[in-house]
Amino acid sequence: MSDVTRGTASIQVMVQFASEQGLQTDQCLSGSNISAAQLADPKAEIVLAQELAVARNLLRELGHIPGLGLLVGQRVHIGMLGVWGYFVASCRSYRDAAARAKSNLELSSAVVHSQLEKRGSRFALKIDSSEVDADVAQFFLERDFASFITITDEVRPGGLPLTGVDFTFQPPAYADEFEKICRVRPHFGCKEDLIWIDSEALDLPLAQGDPLLTRMFMQQCQQLLEKRSRRDGLAGRVRDVLLQHSESFPGVDEVADLLFMSPRSLRRKLQEEGTAFRKIKDEIHELLAEELLTSTDMKLYEVADRLGYSEPSSFIYAFTRWKGISPSTFRQQQKAGCIPSDS
Repeated sequence: MSDVTRGTASIQVMVQFASEQGLQTDQCLSGSNISAAQLADPKAEIVLAQELAVARNLLRELGHIPGLGLLVGQRVHIGMLGVWGYFVASCRSYRDAAARAKSNLELSSAVVHSQLEKRGSRFALKIDSSEVDADVAQFFLERDFASFITITDEVRPGGLPLTGVDFTFQPPAYADEFEKICRVRPHFGCKEDLIWIDSEALDLPLAQGDPLLTRMFMQQCQQLLEKRSRRDGLAGRVRDVLLQHSESFPGVDEVADLLFMSPRSLRRKLQEEGTAFRKIKDEIHELLAEELLTSTDMKLYEVADRLGYSEPSSFIYAFTRWKGISPSTFRQQQKAGCIPSDS
């Protein structure tokens, strides 16, 4: 799965749908480590595993509703997708949008991977859910299929004419709902999940197509993608978790659990970023130690205890290693308005 962080728009759609069925927000977010405040924050970012956790809650509580994924997907509108949605709407044609969107699909709300391919004289959008956990794969395949149809209908009146739809799964009891959404009767039990598209329709002009806007939104998409996938992305999330739980300073196993990862994966990915859990934890300890020594009158043993050191001597040794001076000397210099030699 992608390590790129995601916005919360698609989770908001799931939670809104669930609330209309009588579920409480905390039921929807249970086990996802997403707070109601974070969900309401338009700038908040999550990881894919957290969205999967919310989907599992919906399936557990609302799995009896036929076509749950389809119902949720039809509520995903292009205006909810931020700059990525504006970018798609500004493209010259569907073909133009498909070609340009290859580099920034991770900014969309989709969980399953899709790719426009030429199959002989025909074109098909191949949908690949193989990297999604099996227990939620069909939910997201159906959700993303329905949202794709909804979005293509919005960017051009009449939508994108399809010549066929193939699904690998067997026909569900709500099979007729697929035809209502995409206006063609799907085939089930096929070898691949494919949306067959009228080749001429790919070049139909989009209502809001504008080359100048396309370039502007494309640049903004790239900037946002770089921000979300920057090299220290995982290290940054580890720092956030440690700061949020600075009263207890969780170990690597607990942090990994909070980030929906195994400890082994966490260590490996941090190593790939050129850092380590212990190094990040030391950075947080150093930051908080400086703050406590500068802004409080806490005794050294109290600072040591606050940071989780069993003995003041261990804290003094660590601080001296970080700053090149003892914590007492650091505090004296700060009070005197001096700047430590390593700052």
